[in-house]
Amino acid sequence: MKFSHLILLLSLFFALVPKVWAADILIYSTSHSDYSLTDKAKGKLSVEVSSFDEVSRVWVNGNEYKLAEPTRGRFEIPYELSLGENSFKIEVESKSGRASKEVVICLSTPAEIEERANRPWTLLAMGGLGYKDNALLAPSSDSKVKSLVGRYTLVPGYKLPLADGQVALSGVWYRERYINRDAKTLEIGFTQVKGLYENADWGGWVVGGGYNQIGTEVPTLILPKTQLESDIFFVGLKSFTLADTYQIDSEFSFTQRAVNSVSGDYNQDAWLLKAQGEWPTVVMGLESKFLGAYEINQAKGKYAFYNAITLGGNATYPYDERSQFTLGLKDKMYTYKTSDPLKGAKENSSLISVNLKGTYKLRSQLSLLGEFTLERMGSNVSYKAYSANLLAASAIYQF
Repeated sequence: MKFSHLILLLSLFFALVPKVWAADILIYSTSHSDYSLTDKAKGKLSVEVSSFDEVSRVWVNGNEYKLAEPTRGRFEIPYELSLGENSFKIEVESKSGRASKEVVICLSTPAEIEERANRPWTLLAMGGLGYKDNALLAPSSDSKVKSLVGRYTLVPGYKLPLADGQVALSGVWYRERYINRDAKTLEIGFTQVKGLYENADWGGWVVGGGYNQIGTEVPTLILPKTQLESDIFFVGLKSFTLADTYQIDSEFSFTQRAVNSVSGDYNQDAWLLKAQGEWPTVVMGLESKFLGAYEINQAKGKYAFYNAITLGGNATYPYDERSQFTLGLKDKMYTYKTSDPLKGAKENSSLISVNLKGTYKLRSQLSLLGEFTLERMGSNVSYKAYSANLLAASAIYQF
């Protein structure tokens, strides 16, 4: 990743931020959330507006309303809904600028509302197309294979309430397939099944486990060869409060890993210990999260044994009621235990990734996602260093 690329991403993100700092108009509804379900066609939408400067105009779906005071006021909008989603766009203009907010009220049947509220299952589907300028992650000195890549994801979930707690079951099915035949790795797959158990008497701890499988399909002269990594893992989750102020979301995991590709001193079969903490906070008006993790990869092969430290964070800017932008930065630093004669050194590598993504909500269940990712691997082993960029667009549907 070139430094100029990072500067460009930061510039694009923070060029939008002043809108947050300069905003002096607050719009909110005291009767409805941003998205509401109802089985009653007639009702009233209550709106409150507050501004530092004098408000010059207020209108909803093109109809103008008056405030009781120059800088604040409350008004009601009688409505008669049509079946399905009904949108109310509230716009306010003052001397210093303009702000808007959208409230969506969905008219459904009582049976539909009850079914959705009590439904124990969830399903998220995502599909899209991307372009990667280094599909094979070739070293910086080698020629790079550029390829389109299709990406598909399904995330099912199911919650099972128990007398003394709750079991949450979830899964992930992800496939990434390259369209350019020069990209020798034709398909990458990730599958996960996980279960978590939460009990109110356990002091906030959530425990569970699951199974991961990561497959890479590499064509040979005769038949495609599949390299598989299989993981059985156990996990514990808990949120801590430090100094009565800072919330830290922690995760501790143990993983038993099996890899079918190599053996001997390069055998990647391993057990892994990992401790991770996340700190959600607000920085300069932006919802942010900072991440730190430490991992021990105790591989059977002495040249595959490493420790890793991960540091990162992200910030989210809500551009308007339907769209938002998120900028993330992460650095994973690997330190291998033993000097490898093939590498000519004891490897020290650092994988830096910068991700800028924007989401736009078309409907309550359907969103569009665009993202640009810069990835750079730096290493004291020359053939391990590479850089890759990904530009992708996807659609996300929440059933």
